[in-house]
Amino acid sequence: LAVPPVRLAQERLGDTALCVDLSLPGATVRDALDGVAMMPFGPFAKHVQSTQADTLVIRYGGADAIRGTPLIEFERDLAAMVAAAQAAGKTVLLVGVIATSSGVTDDFDLAVERVADAMGAGFVDVRAVPAAFPDDLADAVHPAQAWSDRITAAIVMAIGRLTV
Repeated sequence: LAVPPVRLAQERLGDTALCVDLSLPGATVRDALDGVAMMPFGPFAKHVQSTQADTLVIRYGGADAIRGTPLIEFERDLAAMVAAAQAAGKTVLLVGVIATSSGVTDDFDLAVERVADAMGAGFVDVRAVPAAFPDDLADAVHPAQAWSDRITAAIVMAIGRLTV
């Protein structure tokens, strides 16, 4: 993307926040929990205890679905991630999983929402963000710039609701 979501979020939030992207494309929740090679922060629980961030935006599920992670393991691991963040005093905002033409991500999106509800975390329903297919896709599974910008706007609005 010409304008990455974290840069757009920073522009929209201004000096009220410092946005840092610690994502690794194609990573699963288990990868983040374990701190697999190339994860920019090491094991999640250790990182979340040391970061000065007070709000964490967590967006997993697409790679988990595509890589065939069993849904029960994904949901358990996502809940563990949220629990670790909350235990460290962080506010958590979970981001849903975009739809794919195959439907492979549908159950993962529902799992993200279930975890958010069960754990009192915020939730951004990306499926409610308007999209026109196929124009709003960069490829079969990633948003193109315009849709990415709309998703980022929804995340920024949710952050605003959490910090009021």
